[in-house]
Amino acid sequence: ILWSIAAGFAAWFMPCVYPMIPITVSFFTKRSEKEKTNPIKDSIVYSLGIMSTYIILGVVLIFVVQVVNHGSNSGSESRNLATNPVLNMFLAVLFLVISGNLFGMYEIALPARLVNSLNRKSNESSGYSASFIMGMVFSLTSLTCTIAPISAIQSTALQGEFLRPLYTMTILSAVFALPFFLLALFPTVISKMPRSGGWMNNIKVFFGFIEIAFAVSYFARVDSLLGWEFVSREFVLAAWAGCTILIVLYMLGVFKMKLDSINEHVGGIRVFLAVIFAGATIYLFNGMSGKTVGELEPFIYVESGNVATMPSAEVKATSVVSSSTKYVSGQWIENLEDGFQIAKQAKRAIFVDFTGVSCTNCRKMEKNMFPRTKVQELMNQMVLVRCYTDRRYNPQDMKYQQLQLDRFKSTELPLYVILTPDDKVVGVSSFTTDEQAFLSFLQKGSSL
Repeated sequence: ILWSIAAGFAAWFMPCVYPMIPITVSFFTKRSEKEKTNPIKDSIVYSLGIMSTYIILGVVLIFVVQVVNHGSNSGSESRNLATNPVLNMFLAVLFLVISGNLFGMYEIALPARLVNSLNRKSNESSGYSASFIMGMVFSLTSLTCTIAPISAIQSTALQGEFLRPLYTMTILSAVFALPFFLLALFPTVISKMPRSGGWMNNIKVFFGFIEIAFAVSYFARVDSLLGWEFVSREFVLAAWAGCTILIVLYMLGVFKMKLDSINEHVGGIRVFLAVIFAGATIYLFNGMSGKTVGELEPFIYVESGNVATMPSAEVKATSVVSSSTKYVSGQWIENLEDGFQIAKQAKRAIFVDFTGVSCTNCRKMEKNMFPRTKVQELMNQMVLVRCYTDRRYNPQDMKYQQLQLDRFKSTELPLYVILTPDDKVVGVSSFTTDEQAFLSFLQKGSSL
């Protein structure tokens, strides 16, 4: 919800939005002279016209996902869509293409015939339908420019999400339409709006660097899904730091982009943003030395070394040795059969983590929930087994994916299951930000 509000707010400042302000004012000023419509209803209908384009876009993407899933033979395909390397590579390239557009390297535009046709319709129509069509014309005209802040939101639909892209696009479009609702209601507000200028291109370039950072994240995801191991955690952080450094230099006027004004000066807002991103650069460099980067961790998708063998946290451990495996409390193993063998000998419950290298919520739990002291204490009383389910090149992943679907009737990631040494289910849980709820779940296993 917060991301949607922020994206809708950011869309206000996109350059192709500003030319629509005088058009909006002119349209409703003329309507107030000719049409006997209720100003409040008229403004609401106009805003709904703006929102409709973005909501329809969300619905179309949901429909595409449902069609793909309906045609599949396995319920796990809804998640496989999110872990498709080709799709994730497409998203990475898409973010790069968008960044080029924002840098002024080329212009992406909708077919002029479509926009002109709707514009004629709005002029020919009367009553509230004209306002609705005009709202659609506005949103279509600005869509290619506002695609930057909405692209990350929309990618959730292509990751197998259903409700999220619908409600996020509704919120985003409502926030985006709000100032134009006011302009339609009070056309004189235009006199108080800031004038267009070089600052609009500054915002475009700023978002261009953000789009590159997103592209790096998706390239890392493809690397993890295919097991290439070309991309490391340090590489992702270094690339992100490179983007923040460029933002700092750009905001301070060290270099200019193609569409920047010649006599552009460095104002207080640009200095403020430069300071913020200078701090972000230091934060990312600290992450390269091994420290956590907090809420950014889930979007790295790779670890230092092999992601599959990293323990959740450093702990003081005691050894439990079976005939074939040496197990250290607090460390993860990836073979469920070995987990049962160790659990029987140690007389411990088994904590099974159905996870994936491309799973954002899994990383959130591993980086922000698992390291907490009380959580560690309870988890260390169980045998920890991590079952990856999304690396298609790995037969074991496909086996665990099918096991999760067949036995627990779920493809949700992450999915946490506590089992007894003789394979009885004690409890099942999933992603949560509620530490107390997760502790209550873990206590079911530690009490065995």
